[in-house]
Amino acid sequence: MPTLTVIENLSLDGVMQAPGRPDEDERDGFAHGGWAIPYNDEVLGRKMGEHMARPGALLFGRRTYEDFAGFWPRQADNPFTPVLEARTKYVVSSTLAEPLPWANSTLLRGDAAQAVAGLKERTDEDLVVLGSGQLVRTLAAEDLVDEFQLLTYPLTLGKGKRLFGEGTIPAAFKVTKSTVSPSGVVIATYQRAGEVTTGDFQLKDPSPAELERRVEQQARLRAAENLIRVVDVKDEYTGAHSDRVALLVEAIARQLGVRLRVDWIVFTRHARRIDCDATIGSIVKADADGGGPRRGPRLTKPYVASGYVLVLPAKSASIERLEDVKGKIAVEHTSWPHYVLDQRKVPLSSHGSPFDVLDAVAKGEAAAGLVSDAYAGWYLKLQPGTIRISETYVPERDFRWNVAVALRNADAPLVDAVNHALDALIADQTIPKIFARYGIRYRPPVTP
Repeated sequence: MPTLTVIENLSLDGVMQAPGRPDEDERDGFAHGGWAIPYNDEVLGRKMGEHMARPGALLFGRRTYEDFAGFWPRQADNPFTPVLEARTKYVVSSTLAEPLPWANSTLLRGDAAQAVAGLKERTDEDLVVLGSGQLVRTLAAEDLVDEFQLLTYPLTLGKGKRLFGEGTIPAAFKVTKSTVSPSGVVIATYQRAGEVTTGDFQLKDPSPAELERRVEQQARLRAAENLIRVVDVKDEYTGAHSDRVALLVEAIARQLGVRLRVDWIVFTRHARRIDCDATIGSIVKADADGGGPRRGPRLTKPYVASGYVLVLPAKSASIERLEDVKGKIAVEHTSWPHYVLDQRKVPLSSHGSPFDVLDAVAKGEAAAGLVSDAYAGWYLKLQPGTIRISETYVPERDFRWNVAVALRNADAPLVDAVNHALDALIADQTIPKIFARYGIRYRPPVTP
């Protein structure tokens, strides 16, 4: 997958607004536009040239794109102008319309994070973001930024739009390159380095009371679920999903003999925002090795195979292969099936959410649809008899995955304890019965 790099000029107090000229961005009465220019020197010029020359496409928010498109094409005899003109450029906007005014520009519509995540999945080009503060904050909040190249200037501005603010996720970085220009600008490259790690000053020989406190703390296991956010989804969808997960969490708690508190989050990566010890429904990647004490969460063994299912109108016959579908297959716009099937030239109808996909199939507007098994189960629970899941269709490798529990701050004995609990719940049919309540056939984990 390509790397997404953010390049920004910052003051010591984190302001990124209008570094290049007085009229660049005067919003909220900002009166210090052009604050970076007095620090220009040979080293900064060389670094800026390296940034411009690096391969990859440029990614902009609307405001920065309009500023660049209005400024750079008019700068004759400037070495940066032809480079910027030739680069592939993407702009995320809900207000702009094509054709865009700057050569080699493509518009990305819809939710910014989803649009950029989809772009990263379907392009081989690295992506470079210049300026575009609002877009960067959105992407950083969704953990989509792989690298920051920050030029920090020796001044404070007191007010102005800042790179990091509310919504910034806790994340660890490593410095891979750094230098200081003659004018005092610190130029550093920061790459993602996993989760934030912490330490303490506990004594090597703790008292019995302290040991008892640690045991109690270890027993407090909390669970969070990968609850997918869908715009304008009725509360009953969320409620049905919450109920299914709560049943699974309660079953694990009974096996472990502990009490669990359940917190609901939007995406799995948001688990780091709360004091969460376990994440239910974590996808097992092919190269996962279980993590370690300083590498983030440890994964249990997979307890179920999940993935996309083929949904059909209620009275349709089962289908074994996607190639046998007579008509268009409904998919969520920018989803992984959208990308894979579009590359294979499969006739598609694109929809804004998984529930729109299911509605299209139920109404006969699409011959079939591909959604996750969880969405299909909720839909059947709430609207029985409107669709059916094709039981003869076996998801292709691209459309299936194993699911485990991710444990944070866990040692090997705790991982083993949860593994034993999951084995027992599968053996006594507790987990398969929970899935069956929502119309989902339990599938054992698949061998990679």
